[in-house]
Amino acid sequence: MEMKRVTAVFGVGTKAIPIIAVFVTVFAVFVGMNTQNMSAGNAEKGIKSIVDVTAGTTPTIDGTLSAGEWDDAASLDISVTGGATAHVYLKHDGTKLCIGFEVPDVTDDGFSDRIEVLLDLDNSKDTEPQTGDFRLIISRDDLYMEYAASAGEWGGSIILSDDWNAKATSTATAWSAEFAIPYAKVGVTAGTAKTIGLDFLIKDYGTSPVGFYYWHSPSEYDDFYRPNTWGTASSSDNWYTNQMPNLPTLTAPANNAWIPTGTPTFTWAFSDPNAGDTQGGFMWQADNNSDFSSPEYTNETVSNISSYTPATAIPDGVWYWRVKTKDNHDAWSGWSSYFVLKIDTVYPYSHDPISINGNSDFTEANGVVSGNGTEIDPYIIENWDINAGGANGIEIRDTDVYFIIRDCVIHDGYEHGARYYEGIYLLNVINGKIKNVTSYTNSYGIHLSSSSNNNISTNHIYNNWDGIYLEYSSNNNISTNHIYNSYAYFYFSDDGISLAYSSNNNITGVVRKGKEGVIPFPTWGGKNDRKEKRQKF
Repeated sequence: MEMKRVTAVFGVGTKAIPIIAVFVTVFAVFVGMNTQNMSAGNAEKGIKSIVDVTAGTTPTIDGTLSAGEWDDAASLDISVTGGATAHVYLKHDGTKLCIGFEVPDVTDDGFSDRIEVLLDLDNSKDTEPQTGDFRLIISRDDLYMEYAASAGEWGGSIILSDDWNAKATSTATAWSAEFAIPYAKVGVTAGTAKTIGLDFLIKDYGTSPVGFYYWHSPSEYDDFYRPNTWGTASSSDNWYTNQMPNLPTLTAPANNAWIPTGTPTFTWAFSDPNAGDTQGGFMWQADNNSDFSSPEYTNETVSNISSYTPATAIPDGVWYWRVKTKDNHDAWSGWSSYFVLKIDTVYPYSHDPISINGNSDFTEANGVVSGNGTEIDPYIIENWDINAGGANGIEIRDTDVYFIIRDCVIHDGYEHGARYYEGIYLLNVINGKIKNVTSYTNSYGIHLSSSSNNNISTNHIYNNWDGIYLEYSSNNNISTNHIYNSYAYFYFSDDGISLAYSSNNNITGVVRKGKEGVIPFPTWGGKNDRKEKRQKF
């Protein structure tokens, strides 16, 4: 809290005048001493208390005015202790009012040395503070605070606000500060003319008399109580700057996905930091090198649609694609990150191993080509050639939607002593169908665990460690599967269907290559109905 005793007598000019003033804050108590006029010399320099704030780059608010960082800002001078000159820089970035300060001062008084930004949002120029006036303060030791005006006074307590940002740094001979004040705080709307009351106060408590230095001239030490003495700030570009769009976000085809067409539709999401800006065009590229050193395909189009379908088919192989966009003001974004695209137009089409964990994972990226998961329109996963050398070919967990896996070839998941991946693995799954799948040289051709009400039919399963294996799985239908050359003869059945702790499974029409005679099914923990059709080779 800061309070003023109004019985003080003040002077004008550089002559020292005794005053009695008491400032009470939550951090310190200052008892009155001599003051001096702070803005002497400003009028002689031709400085006027009006500034045009125009667009510039967004500074880093770290308290250090780096080389070139404020070169695009308006600049002001304020005379301070000993006739030295403090520099003030102002610009906006389309969303924030940005202010930088460089203050020469050889006496570091920590919290007592301060910079204040005085704001009269409606530029009413009242003779005393009113609601909507603010003092944004930062100290040399990097503590910042705020006072909000009410009924002619600066509030009774300090506001530690998080809706603006400031930072200060200090050396033995000077200190500097940077402010970023969002438009919402100063009542500005980008693209709309607005004039605000604005002033700056630099306090130097290391001198005697204490120095209070303002931008406006002439001034008195307590002019922060009189907005009618402050300067003004407006913007000849109406506080607007057209910023380049954000980097596009690629959406489809999914990254690292195999697709069966050379003319896919490429899509992305456009976004822009300027509210209301729209896409005005794009440039799309595809290359067989991820560095895009010599792009094989380039297309530039004026369009507000965030998609592109090439007219000429891209050949089979591994490709990299990226996009950059421009807004409706012709400002270009940078290039997006790239997606890997793998094209295989020869049936069956190549696809990476598929892993689905929950109903929501039935997506195009996971091999789904159609369907919505209902009984009349199940998800379809079909026509994929999957090398299971690094993971189970198709793994589905914890789902109850309807789906069909069909006409897929899954292979090479098993190598003794090296890898033991399965062709198809279902865990806690119901309502699935596996049909016309070829599964060979895998650990299990098809494996169901804790799964029920699934159908496995007309599949070709051979050269696996075990053909079809069910554990803790009941009420499944297994019919007319061609199973042969399963390796696990010594442990399970040589017709390649094994069941453990499973019951009420209906197994019919097994076409197998094996010995004559009926080979019993292990049926630990339950009874299954088995009707075998054997074919002797």
